[in-house]
Amino acid sequence: MVQTDHVVLLCNLLLEILSNSSTVTEYSHIIATATISMVATGLMNTLADRKLKEAADNVNSKPVERFVFSKRSRQFIVSDWASIQCGDIIKIKMNQEIPCDALILDIVGSKTSNQCCYTRGGLFDDDSNPSLKRSYQGTMNKTRQRISAAKFVDQISGIVKWEYNHSGYFSGSFKQENSPAAFEITPENIVQRGCYMQNAT
Repeated sequence: MVQTDHVVLLCNLLLEILSNSSTVTEYSHIIATATISMVATGLMNTLADRKLKEAADNVNSKPVERFVFSKRSRQFIVSDWASIQCGDIIKIKMNQEIPCDALILDIVGSKTSNQCCYTRGGLFDDDSNPSLKRSYQGTMNKTRQRISAAKFVDQISGIVKWEYNHSGYFSGSFKQENSPAAFEITPENIVQRGCYMQNAT
């Protein structure tokens, strides 16, 4: 956007010139300077916007596996970050960047009963120490037996309620359709956009 103070200055000068034609010569260099500044600022902003758009397109085109509900197919398909919507179920593999803030439903390959893994990086992490994360207790697969993606999704259908407060602290709950109880969601159950999934434990 063109800087507002330059526009105001130029408008004031034009009004002054129109009211007194003798000031044209006196203010001509100032008008020229303000005009050049406005054009240069506009060009710089245009280039900056183009770079931001290219960066956003590069990020949003990254691949991710997203679960698709349809009459013909109920499975994970490769999609991109831009197609993710609130409520989607995605699959994240080791060392893969996480495309959005998400609730950990299940950690495949974890050897502990409470299903743990580690993440690094993200908006609120300087990447110096991995963060411990756990599966949400209401959705994790406790049988230790592999089940199909479609069956797992059927078992965990429900409603998530969550919010971030002014300090960035997460709080919320999740109520499954086939369960009367609503379990509390803790920060350990949440991963944030931009962090990377590490090894399960």
